[in-house]
Amino acid sequence: HLRMERHCQNGRIIADYLRNHAKIGKVYWPGFSDHPNHAIARKQMRDFGGML
Repeated sequence: HLRMERHCQNGRIIADYLRNHAKIGKVYWPGFSDHPNHAIARKQMRDFGGML
C-alpha cells in the first residue's frame, strides 16, 4: 500500500516538473485536469499513478 502511494506521489512530482520544463512540449498524465481521460481516471482510480 505504501509503495503504491509513493509511486503515485513520485509520478505527480515528475509530471509537474516536466510540464513546467522549457524543453518539454507535452506531458500526458491522467492526473492533469486537461488530460482527455481525466474524468474516467478519477472514477476508476484512487490516484493517477506514475506512468507518464
